[in-house]
Amino acid sequence: MTAAEGKAAPISRVMIVGAGTMGLGVAKSFAEGGFETCIWSRRAGSLTNLPHGVAAVAAPPAEPPDLVLENVPEEIAVKREVYRALEAAYTPSVIIATNTSGLSL
Repeated sequence: MTAAEGKAAPISRVMIVGAGTMGLGVAKSFAEGGFETCIWSRRAGSLTNLPHGVAAVAAPPAEPPDLVLENVPEEIAVKREVYRALEAAYTPSVIIATNTSGLSL
């Protein structure tokens, strides 16, 4: 199945953006669910003690994930910076989602 055939392609590779409490928990859940999971954070120091099955990346990987889930702080300037980097790195075929609760995006 591919998007070109008019069907949704399966999601197998997931990238989490943000390695705070929420991002690490989300990454752990995806990895435990059998997804190939990586996590990217602007703060390299937050990429220690990652959950089992979660790989750290220094920048958005060249091989695009199927799904990117953003979990950065609820600051619009930070989210805009992250979205600019993601949009520059990936084509529209990559699903980019947010885990925001208080901002209207």
